[in-house]
Amino acid sequence: MTEQNGEFYRDLGQDKYLTEVKRFVPGYDQMTKVVANLVIESIPSHVLDIGSGVGNVDSVILSSLGNVRMTCLESAEPMVRATETFLRKYESRVHIVNDRVQDFRFNETYDCAFSNLVLHNIPHNEKGDVLVEIRNSLEDGAPFIWGDLIRYNSLKQKLLVGYRHALAFQKGSSFNLVLKDWRKERHDDTKLSLEETISLCKRVGFQKPRLVWKKTRGTTGVFYMRK
Repeated sequence: MTEQNGEFYRDLGQDKYLTEVKRFVPGYDQMTKVVANLVIESIPSHVLDIGSGVGNVDSVILSSLGNVRMTCLESAEPMVRATETFLRKYESRVHIVNDRVQDFRFNETYDCAFSNLVLHNIPHNEKGDVLVEIRNSLEDGAPFIWGDLIRYNSLKQKLLVGYRHALAFQKGSSFNLVLKDWRKERHDDTKLSLEETISLCKRVGFQKPRLVWKKTRGTTGVFYMRK
């Protein structure tokens, strides 16, 4: 979750956020399950979550791995408070940092990092630098799991984005929220195509980045790579 998204969802609260994101991102539950499972399968000891949102993915990981420590990076204060609430019973193993990923000081090393539905908010001219910092913070061979919105060709993207927002409205989202999110996604988000994502990850030094899951109707994908 970025500061921009935090502002967008400022008034939703924890429960409403999860309700709305599932309306706007078809396959969200499956996507987060894929991301969490890939983290769990790596059996890490210290995980970095870039954009923890309300902490729902972190909760799955913490409940499955009894000794794992997590650093949760989150720029939006409302989401930080939600994460603190969601992860209260794991607080001895969780360090929550209220900061933008572009400003975060990567002073520790991690044996796994992940980000879900966050990096499409990072401007194109900053995305590469952010990925370099993430890579440099990882131990050799450690995995990075990146789940996000993805961009298709212009016409197909317009149709799919429009479809998803019509579906969100049909599922109960307010017209104003649908309109705001549609405008944000069409005009403000900086999504990459499948090919652009893999190319960028190779360029900054990740090994064998590959798509491991996608949902075309949701225009979402999950990528896996290692340092």
